[in-house]
Order: sequence, then C-alpha cells, then structure tokens
Amino acid sequence: MLRQKLTEEFVQEGKQVRTELPTPDDNSLAGSDGALPTDGSPADPPGRSLVAGLCGVLVLGTFAMHAATFWHQVNDDAFITFRYARNLAAGLGPYYNPGEHVEGFTNPLLMLQLSAAIALLGPDAVVTVARIIGVLSGGVAILAAWWLARAALRSAPTLRTTAASLAWLAGGLVATNAAFALNSTSGLETIQFSAILTLAVVVLAAEAGGGRFLGCALLLGLAVWSRPEGGLVAAGVLAAQGLLAGRAWRAVLRDAAIVALFAATLLGLRLVLFDGEWLPNTYFAKRGGFAGVSAGAYLGEYTWFHLGGPLALLAVIPLLPGVSPPAVRRLLAPAAIVVAAGVAICLLVGADWMLGFRFLVPYAPLWSALAITGLGLLAARLAVRPALVAVVGLALISGIWLGQQQVRADRYVPWVSTRAVGYRNGHHALATWLAAEVRPGETVALMDIGIVGYHCPLLRIRDISGLTDRTIAKAPGGFLDKRFPPEEVLDQRPAFLVLTLTAPRLPGPDGPRFDPAALTCWTGIEERLAAAPAFRAHYVRLRPPQGNDWLADLAARAGAARIFEHDYPDRYYFLAAYRLQP
Repeated sequence: MLRQKLTEEFVQEGKQVRTELPTPDDNSLAGSDGALPTDGSPADPPGRSLVAGLCGVLVLGTFAMHAATFWHQVNDDAFITFRYARNLAAGLGPYYNPGEHVEGFTNPLLMLQLSAAIALLGPDAVVTVARIIGVLSGGVAILAAWWLARAALRSAPTLRTTAASLAWLAGGLVATNAAFALNSTSGLETIQFSAILTLAVVVLAAEAGGGRFLGCALLLGLAVWSRPEGGLVAAGVLAAQGLLAGRAWRAVLRDAAIVALFAATLLGLRLVLFDGEWLPNTYFAKRGGFAGVSAGAYLGEYTWFHLGGPLALLAVIPLLPGVSPPAVRRLLAPAAIVVAAGVAICLLVGADWMLGFRFLVPYAPLWSALAITGLGLLAARLAVRPALVAVVGLALISGIWLGQQQVRADRYVPWVSTRAVGYRNGHHALATWLAAEVRPGETVALMDIGIVGYHCPLLRIRDISGLTDRTIAKAPGGFLDKRFPPEEVLDQRPAFLVLTLTAPRLPGPDGPRFDPAALTCWTGIEERLAAAPAFRAHYVRLRPPQGNDWLADLAARAGAARIFEHDYPDRYYFLAAYRLQP
C-alpha cells in the first residue's frame, strides 16, 4: 500500500524539531497539522460534538446519583484527619493530641484544606466540605479519563469522528464503579488523589504535544502531598516521560526538580514537626497489611467486580507494538506506569480493611481509559464499525454494573446505611457521654478514635491500634494485631478503656438475638488487653442485671460502665466503656 509522508512541526525546548509522521492510514494520533486533534477540530463535527456532550452529561449525572447513594456515610477514620485539622486551625499544631508529635494521617494536602475550612466555617462544616471535595474530585477524574481516552482513540481512522463520544465509555466505567462512588463521600483523600494523578497524566500529554509547561509537575507535587505512595507514582511518571514517551530530558529534569522540591518540603516539615521521623506513623501501624486478607485476593476481587475482569485486561492492548501505534504508546505510557505502580504498591504493602478497595480505587480512571482505548484499538484492527463498538462498550459496562449489583445491594448499600445509623447510636453517643464523664485532659484509650476523638477535643485519646501512637505502631504484628505488652496501656491508668465487643446475629422469633456467651473482642489487641490481670483488677466491675434495659444489663454482665451499640450489618458490634476503678 502506498504511504504518504506528512511533516509535523512542533516546539520542543525552544527549538524547531521536524518529525515525519505516517498518514492516518498508519493510525497516527496527529491531524493534518501534525497536532493532537482537539475540540472544534475536523475530528469533532458539530453533530458529533452534541452527541459527545450529551454522553458527558449522562455519565457525570450517573456518577452524581451514584455518589448520592453513599452521601450519608463518612468513615470513622476520616475524623482522625478532621481532629488533626481542627487542632491546627486552633493553633495547637498538626497533632492529634497537643504536645504529642505523631503524624497519624496520610493526607497532608487534605488536612491543610480541611484546617482552612474549619478556620473559616467552623468545626461543624468539616464533614460537608470533605464530601464536596471528594465528589468534585470524582467529576474531575472522570473528565480527565475521558480526555485521555478521546486523544488515544483518535489514532484509529475509523474511530476519529466518534472518539469524543466513545471515550465517554471510560468515564462510564468509572461512574458506575461502586467502590469509586463509595470512596467519593468517605471523607478521606482517596478520590482527590485519583483526580490529581489522572489530571497530571492529561496535562503531561498536553505539554508533550505543545511543548509548553502547563503544570504537570505541580500536580505530581500535590500527589506527593496527598498520599505517601504519591512520591513513588510521581517518580514512575517522570521516568515514563523520558524513557517511554520520548520527551526531552531537559523538560523531565525540570519537572523532577519541581516534584523533588515538593517532596523535600514535606520531608523537612515532617522531620521538624514529628521528632525526626522520616515516614508517617501510619506506615508502621499498617505495615504488613490487614490481617487475614490476601493482597492478591484483594486485587482479584476488585478487578473482577469493578473493572469487569477481562475488560480490565484490555488495558494492556494500548501498550502492544503490534496493535497500538507509537504515538498512542507514548501518550498512554505514563498512565500505564501509574496503574502498574498502584497495583505493585498494593501487592507489596497489603490489603486494606475498609469497604471499597481504597488502595486500588485511585487508579480506576486511568485504568478505565487504558481499557476503553484497548477496546477501541482492537475493534479498529478488526474493522468493527464505531456504532457496534459503542454497543459493545455499553453492553460491557452494563454487565459490569449488573455484576456489581449484588455487591452493591448485599454489601455496600446496607453496610453504609446500617453503619451510618450505627455511628450515630454508637460512636457519636459514646463521644457525648465521655465528654460529660471525663475531665478535660484525662485519657481515654480505644481503637475507634475518629468520631470520639473529634467530638471530644479536650480529652487525650490513646489509640490502641497504633495509628496515632508511635510505640504501639512499631510493635510487632499486623494492623489491629500489634503485639505489645498490655501494661503499655494499662500502666498509664486511662480514665476509660473502650473495647469493641462482637457476637454473631442469630435468628429469633422477635428478631435477631445474640448469645452473651459468644461475645468476643473485635481484635487481637483488645483480646490481650481484656485478658490482662490489671484490666480485670482495675476496670471490670460486674453487677447483677436490672432487667430494664438490655444494653445496661449487658454492661452489668460484662463489667463495663456503659455499652453502646454500633449497628453492623451481619453481627453485633458494641463499644464497651470500662471505667478506672478507684
């Protein structure tokens, strides 16, 4: 077949560089002027642009409605960051307990944002602000995934005029991702981190096409401030610029210097503010992953239910020399590096205990853009018409949505709805009671330190899980199973020690019931504390039940001062507050 040669002129580091590109017959990304097609170019006829716009409204509307399903939930761990932000706003420094220089948060960027929000709007606004940040970030991530998929799909001549519409399949794959929607309202930094990474890859592509600095390095610097793994991911993106995307090393070194400045500033502040620690305390608390959950199974379940299993594997196609043109491989190499880094970090660090695959969700937009691009390139190679590609893509996303429906209906929605009530009846009620029972400055030791800590700002909170406690965090054992001597907590004689107790829900004629004999501690840490002679001697006060309140009777049998029930979908979950006896 005859091949014509077109000449592309572009500016790179202030010099004119001339490169010969294949014609559209060779699936080049370039248009007739040698640049990536953009909105308003011949690749977007007016009618097609209207269809693409309607598709965008549908996808973003779907995400908004999906996120609204989980709007009423905020994770207890988010309140840990909220307490740090509250203390910073009050002039007490970025510390959970004033005077204790422990970095028990992993999201300095979000903590600073929320501190500013508390200073401006007050402590009661923090939950709403955190939710809004998450949902808006989700919308940004979806738009960035669409842009990336659109730019790549235009490399196929048969898809060029429909690429803007087909690329919304990538956005649809994210919008229907139940884990992504759930994390957008959790109050944590997960989706903001996702938006920063996805936008950074898009801005990098725009910089490479136009030769101008548009801020990719600044975004990567913010990623470093968003999550601990942000530095590793940023390093991978920078390497992809020079080694895989063919970008000039002067630009790569400039970006690396900017990211290094962000990293050095964060490290310097950490060394000064947190007693010379190089890593956040949460790294040590969570090292080894969540006990009992395999990182491989965690990854497998996520990719199967939320990315469609086989569809997720199509993300490899844009990287294959025999299928994907060089321009597409250069465009998507940074995205592939980010996804690969995220998966590798998860496999190395371990799984997470939270509902919603928090360690993998940030990479969903880029992974989706790669997968949909792979689907389009494969279809173009097989000479499949764009309309059929759209139908197949919609069918796949619909299938993934239906596949998630059981997870959504059986786990996500009931768990989130039930636990939202449980947080109100359990953790919030416990916080209100403790604020009245404990004098300012006295210590309460417990595992669920988020809500209680935030709503009891005058109390010293001892975190028995180790997230905000350096000694416990560095003890041997996995997260929630740190093996430290019980005396480490009991010798400090906290005013209250709160243990989480659990028992299976058993069917009964008048509703669920439980066997008090089956009541056990939630974690190994609490089991060892409960078995310690000092705990039984100084905290347990057994009393005869009165029979007028089942929770009061349970507290009397367990020797606790009060017990609060946190509603849990499949079992009983109690917060038992044990008072130090005189």
